[in-house]
Amino acid sequence: MNLSQEAKNLIAMTALVGAVALALNDVALDGENRNLLSWSVGLFFVSIFFWLWMRRDALAEQRDEAIKAAEESASRAEELARRTQEKSQMEPQSGQAPATVVDTLEADDLTKIYGIGKIFREILYDAGIKTFDQLSNSSREGLIGVIVAAGKVPPPGLETWPRQAVYASKGDWEGLRAYVNAS
Repeated sequence: MNLSQEAKNLIAMTALVGAVALALNDVALDGENRNLLSWSVGLFFVSIFFWLWMRRDALAEQRDEAIKAAEESASRAEELARRTQEKSQMEPQSGQAPATVVDTLEADDLTKIYGIGKIFREILYDAGIKTFDQLSNSSREGLIGVIVAAGKVPPPGLETWPRQAVYASKGDWEGLRAYVNAS
């Protein structure tokens, strides 16, 4: 059965409210009508079941979105590599290849961002992310795709890299330190 998230929330909340109502009635009723306890316990477990079901589906959706973003980023990286290779084969070989815009940019030391070490810095450089400004304009999904395409596991805290890069691009090292400590 494929229910929407809202329907699952409604079912779980209805079961939980019903269980609480039956439990309160059970406490208020006399001894001969106390068979409602089994109903209240049953509804309580049904609400727990639906809550677990909702969490499983929500986690599966997040995983599927991350996989899709990683696959899209990997295919874009492969396409870029293919076009670059084709372009280099078509150009006459002179003493030096023409510089691209990314090559002419002064690379920032991305290791100043909390969570980026030498390995992730090189992965980002290889993907063309060489400055704090470029990193600040990167999406979480794009960064995950770049790292997964390089065969690494995205580190925890990756979602803070673009915001940290905003501070770093402005030279606001105190703001960066405060943001990292607050995260």
